[in-house]
Amino acid sequence: MNRMNNKEDFLNYYKPFKNHLRRLKLDDAFYVIWSYIQNLQFQNNFPEDIQVIPEYNDLDYIQKSRYCPAWDLELLTKEVLINSSQSIGRETLKKANYFAGALNKLKQIEGEIGTHYINPENVLSELFRISHRQFSWQTRPNNEFITRYYKIFGTDKFKNIIKNKLGLSIQKIYLIGLMLI
Repeated sequence: MNRMNNKEDFLNYYKPFKNHLRRLKLDDAFYVIWSYIQNLQFQNNFPEDIQVIPEYNDLDYIQKSRYCPAWDLELLTKEVLINSSQSIGRETLKKANYFAGALNKLKQIEGEIGTHYINPENVLSELFRISHRQFSWQTRPNNEFITRYYKIFGTDKFKNIIKNKLGLSIQKIYLIGLMLI
């Protein structure tokens, strides 16, 4: 089985994905990802300005989860935050093909890493990794979930982005959210 020899090998797989996301505007990309999560979890309709492949709306929850799993949307959100622009976006995830391209590139990275690292000796570690990604999306939000994301979004990098984009501090956003529960 091939092994990635160094960090550069991984970066060769990651670079096309990173470059794909660099063409996006941060808030626009967040809006699209949020819309997919709302559709997946609550069956909300997509806003009219988001192009979705026609077959997607006819799929049931299980089929939608195969195409666009919530845990991939979570990872895509993180990568968009790291790689997209806050001011200029030459492309948009509102285009169905561009959104699908982002998900496909993400899945391709996972596949390439898997071909290099998964073997009979560590297959259980891979199962644990997969389960930890998926199980959190299969349980209802609780205090641990809320606290985890409060700590993540309370970091300096997130605080500044959130304050600039929404005009509210993370504390105020969480307070509003808690009042709505």
